[in-house]
Parts: sequence; structure tokens; C-alpha cells
Amino acid sequence: LGEGAFEIHLFGPGKPHPAVAPLLAEPHFKVRGYVADLDGEMVSAPVFLVANNHDVFKVGHTRFLHCWSLGGCAVGFKDSAVAMPEIRHRENALLGATPEEVAELVAEAAGDVSLRREIGRGGLRTLETLFRPETVCREIAASLRAMARREAVP
Repeated sequence: LGEGAFEIHLFGPGKPHPAVAPLLAEPHFKVRGYVADLDGEMVSAPVFLVANNHDVFKVGHTRFLHCWSLGGCAVGFKDSAVAMPEIRHRENALLGATPEEVAELVAEAAGDVSLRREIGRGGLRTLETLFRPETVCREIAASLRAMARREAVP
């Protein structure tokens, strides 16, 4: 993105892990801590980076749902879709396999307003269709019924 051409804002009340803290002294990082209006901060950012799932621990993250609810452009690692197959590259997120690929996608999204809007619309569609409370509750109820049937079999 070029020296001085971007900032990465980190939010959250916790302290950075000691192994990471020295790296955050680099001027592109802005450790903001707790912010009163997280939604406002997210909406004002061109890209929402989800930097999880690049190593062996693969889990789902509500960060994608939060980003989608705001119509934001989520960029992350492709293994996020291991735990959440609803996350689809170039449909509702931009997903790279390596840190270098993720950085390239951040740069691409930062320079392309129409791509960011398309990804944001795709995320909102995914949230509204696959993560509606009625849909999620129906899936949970079906899973519970299936488990109850299996336990009833001798």
C-alpha cells in the first residue's frame, strides 16, 4: 500500500499479547483500545480485516456477521470458511490463503470502491438469508431433534 498510505486501527479493551506488542510500535498501527462507537468506526473504514484462522486453530467468528450487518467489506483468511462455510470468496468476503494474499486483497479492496460495495452487499444478503433468527432456530431445533432420536435408539 505504500509507506504512510494506510493505517490499521486495533480496537478492544484488552492489552496486546506480549509477543505482538513490540510489532505494534510500527507507525501504521493505531492501538485504539475501547471505543464507544465501534459500529461507527467500522462503517468509516474501507476494509474490515479479520486476522484469525491463518494457523491450525479454525473457528467461526461473529466478526464476519458484525461486519456484514454494517454492509462492510470483510477481508480475511480462506480457512475462516472451514468453520463457517457461508463465508465465500468474492461473494461476501475477500479471502486469501497466506498473509501476503490477504495483504494483496486489502490493497485491492482499498483501491476499488465498487468491489467493497459488492462484497458488503453480498455479506448483508448472506446475513439476511442464512443467519436470520428463524433460520438459525429452525436449524438448531432440527439438530436437537436428530440428537434426541439417536439417543433413543438402543
